[in-house]
Amino acid sequence: WGQLGRLYLLNRDYPRAQIALEKAVENNPGEANLLNDLGVSYLYQGKTQKARDLFDAAMEVDPQYAPSLFNIALCY
Repeated sequence: WGQLGRLYLLNRDYPRAQIALEKAVENNPGEANLLNDLGVSYLYQGKTQKARDLFDAAMEVDPQYAPSLFNIALCY
């Protein structure tokens, strides 16, 4: 599900990316990269608060995960 979600992100199909990545996170809730990617799908749909929550969750899992820090800044 994670790879499919990333493929949808690359193709800018954010609603489908969200669906696939939600399933990926459901199966692997402790993966910072999946939480971050799901946050990206929300961010590009204009759901910044939900995106921020996911980026924060990714940072809790891995405080050194730079993509989430970058994406938190994008939310502002």
